[in-house]
Amino acid sequence: MIEKEIRKVVEEKLEGTDKFLVEILIRPTNRVMVIIDGDHGANIHDCQELTRFLLHHFDRNLDDYELVVSSPGIDRPLTMIRQYKANIGRTLTIILENREKMTGKLTAVSQNNIQIEVPKTKKTPAETRNLPFNQILEAKIIISFK
Repeated sequence: MIEKEIRKVVEEKLEGTDKFLVEILIRPTNRVMVIIDGDHGANIHDCQELTRFLLHHFDRNLDDYELVVSSPGIDRPLTMIRQYKANIGRTLTIILENREKMTGKLTAVSQNNIQIEVPKTKKTPAETRNLPFNQILEAKIIISFK
């Protein structure tokens, strides 16, 4: 199975929905991981439905592989503009290319950058920062249980 073929079938299934393909990982052990997300998240039902669809299109008797379809875990960084847009209002930890690390509330997303509100600390005042995507090495959602 080739990533390009899998991508085509996944995108065909998700077309017209609020779900989208984030990533396809193919391990040397023939473990195929398909990561999907949605503008309003992706749940287990979405993953099961896509799994059945993929199994229907790719014969496991001809190709020996393990298929895993999931949504991004909370430990996975945001990689697509749609993921950022779906998380407006949430708190992110961001590492910039200059290794600066910050935490702030995502308030806006444009084609080229994000805007976050960085809260006041003992050393710095509160500020709103515009961060170009090309300067962001990693951005992860912080889950709050408050």
